[in-house]
Amino acid sequence: MVSRPPSTEEVIERACALGASSAGVLRIDATETVLRQALRASCLGEDARALVVVALEHPPEEPGLDHWTGEPGGTDGNRRMAEGMRRLLAWLREERGVAGAPLPYQVERGGLLLKDAAALCGIGVLGRNNLL
Repeated sequence: MVSRPPSTEEVIERACALGASSAGVLRIDATETVLRQALRASCLGEDARALVVVALEHPPEEPGLDHWTGEPGGTDGNRRMAEGMRRLLAWLREERGVAGAPLPYQVERGGLLLKDAAALCGIGVLGRNNLL
């Protein structure tokens, strides 16, 4: 049985329960026209309603999260986030009847700049040093 689409709070709560340190949701229709067109020109497509961004804290006691090992999927941190997103997408589809897809990391393949997307979703702000 498919229930109602989840609220923003439910999506953020579920993403964090699946391993994200933080998450945010951006309703695409609530964005300015130019940004809305840019988002829909990415891999999101014309039917996209929202963008979900997850973040994973890299605490000092886990330096390996950001070390490139040469293995598929990038760093351990990237693999953890990807697995959490796969599980979040499965929950959205199976429990809530909402379709979704991950975006590629590469902008030239239709992805979005990650720090910009995170700032737009309310996860943080970009500082003068260009860090989120």
